[in-house]
Amino acid sequence: MKEKNGFTLLELLVSIVLFSIIFTLIMSVFLVTFKNYKTIKNDMELQFQAQYILTFMSNKIMVCKYIELARLNTSSYLKKSNEKKISKISFRYGSEAAECYIFENKNNKISYGNGLASSSAHVELGNYVSEMYACPIPEGEIFENTKSVRIRLVLLKDSNRYQAEQIIFMRNN
Repeated sequence: MKEKNGFTLLELLVSIVLFSIIFTLIMSVFLVTFKNYKTIKNDMELQFQAQYILTFMSNKIMVCKYIELARLNTSSYLKKSNEKKISKISFRYGSEAAECYIFENKNNKISYGNGLASSSAHVELGNYVSEMYACPIPEGEIFENTKSVRIRLVLLKDSNRYQAEQIIFMRNN
């Protein structure tokens, strides 16, 4: 008989099973690593957005005199004294009615504007902002009389949630 070189059917089946097990383990590790990477990337994006927005807002609010407008849709909160969810807040920085910095949260984006307190904000500051809150500081003070405010942002991206807040003192009063 001639000597035959090759694999038997049993050897091929065993090697296919071993390859499948090793491939499944490698793919599991890869998928978990990719999911963790995506989560960390989203967290970093949300943290960057929150930091950028709050820094921009702080720089504008610090030179203001008082809060001109604070509202959620059509409900005004100027006479309120505790933290409120807001969709729009305006800060007066000058003596003219059109000298207001406007911050507006709509469609998960926060925008900035300059003009009348009732004007719309058109310059986009950041994304993923699902909610914006304001609270007069010290608590118990009403919005229209306060000299400082705490702004809190809630950002959402995919299943990641991030909150950031900043207390800002109005120095131009």
